[in-house]
Amino acid sequence: MCSGYGGLDLGVQTVLGGSVAWHAEMNPNAASILAHHWPRDAKSRRHHRS
Repeated sequence: MCSGYGGLDLGVQTVLGGSVAWHAEMNPNAASILAHHWPRDAKSRRHHRS
């Protein structure tokens, strides 16, 4: 399962608080949106293609 653009993550954070531990996303466009909203996580994000 991939994170997509992070809509669910943003919604849960807004309603319940907390923070995102990590993301998994192979699509470069979606990954750039994730990096915008969670720049700390983007530093450790790796892209794997099989």
